[in-house]
Amino acid sequence: NSIYQLAREYDAQILGSKASLEASREAKPIARSGLLPEIIVSGRGTGISSRQSGSWNRTEAAIDLSQPLYDRGAYMGYKQADHIVDQAEALYHGDEQTLIMRVAEAYFGVLAAEDDVTFSKAETRAIRKQLDQATQRYDVGLIPITDVHESQARYDGARSAQILAETELQNSREVLREIIGRDPGKLAKLKEKIPLIGPKPANIKHWNDTALSNNPDVIAAAEEVRIAQKEVEVIRSGHYPTADLVAGASTYNDSGRGDVLMIENDDDARVGLQLRLPVYTGGRVTHSTSQARARLRAARSALEAAKRRVTRNSHDAYRGILSGISQVEALKATTVSTQSALAATQAGYEVGNRTLVDVLNSQRDVFRADSALAASRYQYVMNHLRLKDAAGTINEADLKKINRQLKH
Repeated sequence: NSIYQLAREYDAQILGSKASLEASREAKPIARSGLLPEIIVSGRGTGISSRQSGSWNRTEAAIDLSQPLYDRGAYMGYKQADHIVDQAEALYHGDEQTLIMRVAEAYFGVLAAEDDVTFSKAETRAIRKQLDQATQRYDVGLIPITDVHESQARYDGARSAQILAETELQNSREVLREIIGRDPGKLAKLKEKIPLIGPKPANIKHWNDTALSNNPDVIAAAEEVRIAQKEVEVIRSGHYPTADLVAGASTYNDSGRGDVLMIENDDDARVGLQLRLPVYTGGRVTHSTSQARARLRAARSALEAAKRRVTRNSHDAYRGILSGISQVEALKATTVSTQSALAATQAGYEVGNRTLVDVLNSQRDVFRADSALAASRYQYVMNHLRLKDAAGTINEADLKKINRQLKH
């Protein structure tokens, strides 16, 4: 949980997503401003000089008000802003869920890399021991030089794999560091025994239906369709008339000294109805409407693609949990059988029934089984999160549940 909290505070992607949400929320008041009155105050001071009349100063001040009475485009834009905000909320919610997945994947990525280093070191030590034994046996004439060469080749390969595993561990830690903004330090490992539980409810249709209604990507895509629909209406409104109530007042004052002392001022006030009716716009509205309708079709296709994607993801994760349970159980049995096979092979080698290559192969099988078991446990946990993520129901509580399965 501390890793996740650090990610919420420092991850650049979630911080950027939050800023984008805040920006999108301003769409509503911006759109509403097109329906509200506009008041403009202006003033001007002018110095005037004339041969006939002399010179004087003129000061002017005015206030003008305009209140839309009928503006279909502004109203549709205001309704569109609701969907812009709703889409932004869905996108941010999706980014929050994605952050949970990114943290979990990075965390277990480090644990898996640590396991690979542990297994590769153990394999290297085991092969080194076989190499030393082979060298000693060769020195006393018990085995041919080919066994020594085989052991040396296996040892060199194991050392190479260990170096690669250590590099991958560093890279995995960098991935987590990128998210939380600091070195993650020592991470708690997954317990050896974790409950292997299938999806609840055990109904793949339920999870698919939940995904189609709750997944943030689907919700955002649906809002994009609504935004595109409103955009068509906004543009089509270019054919409609607009009506505004206009009012204003102004005053001016002239004062100066020419042939005679001059002081003059005047005030006026006005109120009226301004009507604008577009007659011809050069085809702009017609073609812009066609463009908006094409974008609407694209948005509908994107929505369908999002639905298909979350359906596939929910099905994959659901089946992944079920197969993961079977795989973990099978690999547990495999680790036991490979250990038994190694013991039998080593015993056979001691009495001359098995070769050194057989021993090396058995050792390799043991470490591969151990590595596969560890990886399968991580994948089982991640598939539970992937199912929740596809369904759009993943939250911090799911991380807390996993946290209880870690060795602290």
